[in-house]
Amino acid sequence: MIGNRSFYILLTILLLSCESETRSPLEVSNIRVFAPITDSNSGVAYMTIINNGENSVTLKSVRSPQFDYAEIHENVLNEGIARMRHLDKVIIYGGDSAIFEAGGKHIMLIGAQPGAIVGSDVTLEMYYDDDRVSVTTTMINRLISE
Repeated sequence: MIGNRSFYILLTILLLSCESETRSPLEVSNIRVFAPITDSNSGVAYMTIINNGENSVTLKSVRSPQFDYAEIHENVLNEGIARMRHLDKVIIYGGDSAIFEAGGKHIMLIGAQPGAIVGSDVTLEMYYDDDRVSVTTTMINRLISE
């Protein structure tokens, strides 16, 4: 009896350890978060978000504990004038990527908390569909070439 019980306990442990971990299809690379410049409370984040999955995902929002709020923006040229436009979402198709860079899509980080300075850690939580991906990096000086 004890032999059978031990067998079932070991089998249960083995089955639990084999459960597949749910992984995000999104991979964030080349992340750069620029700290607010003097007399400003806004930072900016650039990165590449790769969708390694087969299905499209919809990036809906971004949050950062180091800022009051974050918004997805895109620079657009309208009649020769560059303007920043708020985006409600960014669709990233399966096997594709979204590039957030100067002059294009980017994440505006608004309302810097005390301590959100060059060299400090900043976390970005990116919410898509019914999930999220979180990354942490070090804020760098915006006066460095973007």
